[in-house]
Amino acid sequence: MHYLVFAQAARWLSDESFEDKEGDQDFGAGGIDGYFAKEVTEAARILSRLAWSPWLARIDLRWRLRELRIRTAKCDAPEVRRALRNAQHTYGELPGPLGELVTKT
Repeated sequence: MHYLVFAQAARWLSDESFEDKEGDQDFGAGGIDGYFAKEVTEAARILSRLAWSPWLARIDLRWRLRELRIRTAKCDAPEVRRALRNAQHTYGELPGPLGELVTKT
């Protein structure tokens, strides 16, 4: 579920950026916060690792997801936090500090 929340938030951020910059890719239309983009990539990496090596990936899965949530919670960009909150309304609340984004509003 982590990847679903992160990917949906990234999609919404990209759509907003594209609309705000009127589709002009010379001005970065469709781009998202670089820090958050790295965390979305890490969420995809965790999911991929689980799919390709399920037994090995499960050994440290909880730790990797926890670290991902902690790092992402440090992102203070309001648009990223709003997108994460909205994505959790759609797909379900994540544990820890990211889940608190939902309960605070």
